[in-house]
Amino acid sequence: MQRCTFHWFGIELVAHGSGRLELGTATADLVPGLVYCYGPSTAHVVTAAADRPPGKWFIDLAGDGVAAALQRTGLAPGTVGLADAASPARQVFDLIVNTGRHAGPEVDGLLSALAGALLEALARPRPMTNVRLAQTQATYERCRSWLHEHAASGAGVIDAAAALALSPAYISRLIQRFGRVSPGTYARRIRLQQAADRLVMTRDPIHVIATAAGYADGFYFSRAFSRTFGLAPRAFRACA
Repeated sequence: MQRCTFHWFGIELVAHGSGRLELGTATADLVPGLVYCYGPSTAHVVTAAADRPPGKWFIDLAGDGVAAALQRTGLAPGTVGLADAASPARQVFDLIVNTGRHAGPEVDGLLSALAGALLEALARPRPMTNVRLAQTQATYERCRSWLHEHAASGAGVIDAAAALALSPAYISRLIQRFGRVSPGTYARRIRLQQAADRLVMTRDPIHVIATAAGYADGFYFSRAFSRTFGLAPRAFRACA
């Protein structure tokens, strides 16, 4: 993909895969966790690796206050860096995607608020000066993606280690370092996030969603969900 100009301001966050980025005068390898920004006059070229093409979240922004907001959060066009692995940006991207499937003036306001939250979640990415750190974070992102993809089957660190040819102890250290929680807490967060997605995207009964998230007791599911999202499952669905 090659662009000399673009109509809007754009922000992209690499989820998985690899490739090469040329952004203005900067170049960088595409690794999970890489965030980069461009504007109407920022030339950029993205070259995907043939064997592992990158998957990315992206958002395009327009409006009188966008340029100032990008400057304030350290995301001016031409910025390339590593997002904090513990950043909620991925969850905010998912909320934007799910919210955008609806229509109405209240949705427009919510999307605008979520865009502001996304800028704060990605603010001031780390410079790509520590290659070893970038590689370690890329390994964490690979583990993270695998765990999310297989969470519904109850897969955990031991399963991820076998699938990715890593040791369970190493994956646990990565989760504690970048996720800043224990592996058990991390697994619960994944299941609760997927439960939140099902509450919004389906009409499945709440007790079915609770069971899929690993909670045989609906009371404990509701309590864990409320602690994480600030609303009980039924109220969360009603607000979606």
